[in-house]
Amino acid sequence: MGAFIVVILIMLFSVLSAINEVTAREFNRYVSARDEAIRARVATLIPEMPEAPDMPQIEVVVTAVPSPPFAEYSDTMPESSFVVVDSVTLEPIIEGLLTDLGSDPDLLFLDDVRAGARVAVFIAGMVAIFLGTLIFRQITRPLKNIRLASQSLAAGDLSARVPLVKSHDELGRVADAFNQMAEQLQQQERLRQQMVADVAHELRTPITVMQSNLEAMLDGLLQPEESELRELHDEARRLARMIEDLRLLSLADTGRLSLREEPVNVAEVVDAVVARLTPLAQRHVVTLEADVKHLKLAVLGDADRLQQALGNLIDNAIRHTPQGGRVRVTAVREANTIHVSVADTGSGIPASDLPYIFERFWRGDKSRSRHSGGSGLGLAIVQQIVTLHGGTVRVASPPGAGAIFTISLPMQKTVVGGQ
Repeated sequence: MGAFIVVILIMLFSVLSAINEVTAREFNRYVSARDEAIRARVATLIPEMPEAPDMPQIEVVVTAVPSPPFAEYSDTMPESSFVVVDSVTLEPIIEGLLTDLGSDPDLLFLDDVRAGARVAVFIAGMVAIFLGTLIFRQITRPLKNIRLASQSLAAGDLSARVPLVKSHDELGRVADAFNQMAEQLQQQERLRQQMVADVAHELRTPITVMQSNLEAMLDGLLQPEESELRELHDEARRLARMIEDLRLLSLADTGRLSLREEPVNVAEVVDAVVARLTPLAQRHVVTLEADVKHLKLAVLGDADRLQQALGNLIDNAIRHTPQGGRVRVTAVREANTIHVSVADTGSGIPASDLPYIFERFWRGDKSRSRHSGGSGLGLAIVQQIVTLHGGTVRVASPPGAGAIFTISLPMQKTVVGGQ
């Protein structure tokens, strides 16, 4: 604020200096013209002298002093000579001229212009300071709010927000962007806290089961039979798989998940995954089928990662399809995109759960255990892998018609196995 007032004062001083310069120049010009007018008029009032051919040129000096008579001629001088008085007293005449010229309208106009300009500059300066102060406060108030919110955010208060800015200028956009950033940070912090809690829960449960069974065996309360040892082995495998999923997601989040890109035949990927998961479908009494034999086009990607993503979708579909149901895998081409879909005949997904289906550790049915519902990381891994391949994954769940997951990948221009 102080700097703003200093700038205004400097501008006012500059304007006043310019006005003084202009009016002083015009005043000096006027004074010069007035002096010329006085000299011309005085010359008409000096008595004419007799002409003498041999008389030297003598300058008449006009001064306004109260002394000798105006001019005198000597009667005793010869006719061929005369005396010129060096000083001619014109005080009464010049005083009259000055009196007349002092009330000259031009001079009065210059004085009025200078006085009026000073008053106008003073009033304009006061108005500029007043309006500038209002504008300054209007500009700095949002900046102050943004500064305070930033300090609160830096101190760990993720709920800090900038009050609503009514303007739609850059300050308003900056405030909106700050609030959006703070909202995203708060949401990420909630997800982080939820993820930490979920990881702790998911790790604690299998470890607790394994610890209890081992302690019972050591105390002789439980015999180390094959079924018990197999259950412990399954728990250890599930634990190792969840840790590997977390590692993969961590690599994807930090951009360190590398892909071994090469032309990949989509039909071969689908056939390999279906063959691997057919025993799982048979145990759940679910029919697993694929219709991709006609597909001979390729995508550019990592075959292992694509099998992992598709395997997670098919595994998820099998576990959520009741006995006697069916899981069907299809692939179609649309322009330069290949769509691979996994459809099941399960109970489907409620519309309220669809926005959260790809979040980590999310389960639609909260009562599902890890044995039936997985760890809640599979769909999140699918989304990360597909995104790394430049594709998208989406889900649709018509009422009473199960769920349909579709992976869309850009087609590789090179044809595998011909058209």
